[in-house]
Amino acid sequence: MVKSASDDDIDMRALKAFLAVLDNGGMTAAAGALGVTQSAVSQAVARLEKSLDVDLIDRDRRPPVATAAGEELAERARRVLVDFSGLADGLRHADHQVRPRVRLGLIDSVAGTIGAPLIRAIRADVREVSVWSGISPTLGRDLAAGRLDLIVSSNPSMAAGHKPKRLLREPFIAVLPKSLRHRPDIVDPVRMAERFPLVRYSVRSVIGEDIERELVARGRVPPRVFEFDGTDGVFAMVAEGLGWAVTTPLCLVHGRMYADDLVALPLSGPVVSREIYLLAANVVGAGLAANVRRAAMELLTARVAADVSRLAPGAVRHIRVG
Repeated sequence: MVKSASDDDIDMRALKAFLAVLDNGGMTAAAGALGVTQSAVSQAVARLEKSLDVDLIDRDRRPPVATAAGEELAERARRVLVDFSGLADGLRHADHQVRPRVRLGLIDSVAGTIGAPLIRAIRADVREVSVWSGISPTLGRDLAAGRLDLIVSSNPSMAAGHKPKRLLREPFIAVLPKSLRHRPDIVDPVRMAERFPLVRYSVRSVIGEDIERELVARGRVPPRVFEFDGTDGVFAMVAEGLGWAVTTPLCLVHGRMYADDLVALPLSGPVVSREIYLLAANVVGAGLAANVRRAAMELLTARVAADVSRLAPGAVRHIRVG
């Protein structure tokens, strides 16, 4: 009977070396099969014998054969190694199943501000993550069609049947070129539109639709001169002094590379806001969706708020995270 190792753990590599000696007819052949030196095999078997306090191989015979204790260990070791291999495969399979592959869609203003740190924050929860960015209508259709698992969108109705979780409420503000910084501290969109071209967000985007709706409500729809899907195009035109724009603090942070050439001011009248939501497909676990939402809100609080305080201090009190 093989003696139990008292305080010493049996080395799995030593077991493999011991079996390799028996299977290959010697230390040298075992070393070749394992891709190690003959000395390494010899030392591994010696450590195993010392740990068990028993001779496992009859070294007086050529080729070497197992002793009675060695035969019993060999039988048990083969079962142990098979079980261990099955355990490792099972754990890898379980990890593969528990940690899903996630397809995440982000509107551009989120992708350009907290997108990268958000992915870093959720990497431990997912096996693989792919990210698409774009405008809300496109992301909403992709979620509804099953091409995305989670989206951050400014219009929850774009993906009917998915319960939205709000991440952020932020006010609309005006951005003007620095050449107009002598203007009043509050911008009246109607009067501004009478004097300067409005650089629009495209009505294909939700933010563009919302701004257009607000201008209609105020009784003035400026001529269509410049129109872009994204913030970079809008801010580039304003920074060149070609017009002004209605935007949001998050978009301002997204386009901060233009900040030195812009001035951000509140709009006159009641505060009008947009909201940003997280929407998840039904196949996404509640725990994962909650983790993504929590990480996004933490990043919005920690990173965006500080930038908004610097770029548009008057807007900070109207921002709500969560």
